[in-house]
Amino acid sequence: MNGSASSSVAGRRDGGGRGAALALWLTAVASIAGCQPNDYPIGRILASQRLAAPPPGAIEYLDRMAKTTRYSGRLAVNSLPARAGGLAVFFLRRDLDWERLRRQEADLMALRDNCCALRDEATISCDSAFLETFLPSHVDYANLETTRTAFVRWVLGHELGHVVLGQGGLHFAPAAERRQGLRNLAIQRQEYAADCWMIRRFLALYGKRDEADLEGLAMGFINFRLRETSGPPPAGVGILYDYSRLDPYDFRGDASHPDLLLRSARLLHVAASVDTTTGLSVALRGFTARLVPDPLWKDRGPCS
Repeated sequence: MNGSASSSVAGRRDGGGRGAALALWLTAVASIAGCQPNDYPIGRILASQRLAAPPPGAIEYLDRMAKTTRYSGRLAVNSLPARAGGLAVFFLRRDLDWERLRRQEADLMALRDNCCALRDEATISCDSAFLETFLPSHVDYANLETTRTAFVRWVLGHELGHVVLGQGGLHFAPAAERRQGLRNLAIQRQEYAADCWMIRRFLALYGKRDEADLEGLAMGFINFRLRETSGPPPAGVGILYDYSRLDPYDFRGDASHPDLLLRSARLLHVAASVDTTTGLSVALRGFTARLVPDPLWKDRGPCS
């Protein structure tokens, strides 16, 4: 999820550029900083728009992931919560009139081509354009249903993680945050924390087949990047290949998001630490040994 699948990267459809990375990985709307919780100032504007249908299974997934949190049973989709303390989730249409929204509230442009968690009003906003266009430029087999489902789960689980952890207004894609100039290791640490919350929660709730799909997506992001930057490894070796002579990572201490490849490796590392039967620990050993000069791994471990 430069940035990450996080979170990932999304660019502007109007040619403003597309980032290099999930997840994973954010203060989306500056104007909410002084708002009291549950005021839903941005949510009220979004609720008045023509909105998109949620991706298949997205609502059931969020509802399941939110159980035992303070948002359990309090999920409102494309509308404001009926009572205080609820979580509002909006899916924006690709043909949304962004110019009209910009005239109404300029900060709303940070929601474009992006998925955001607005902590101060317990709101998640996800632009359908981002969900539909990110995968083809970052992974093979982007049209497979399992790939699309795993991606939506990573993104939405990541944003839910930001809200549950009380991290302030963060988004999966780095494009909007780059415009705001928020780039530092503290922000990257929050991105990793949201990814870690998502994968640990996911592994506790879902079975092996769903786990394999999510891990397969992370491996897909890694392999796509390696072919893009270093050429294809020998057939069939994947992350077992000796990458010690390669340097495919794009770690930047001043970036708003961790690199997508690093986020993917961390997700796999956390999955391996939770489930020792997958063999991931052995497969990742040589790969994670190269996670320098990323101080967030060396300094605080894969999850802080």
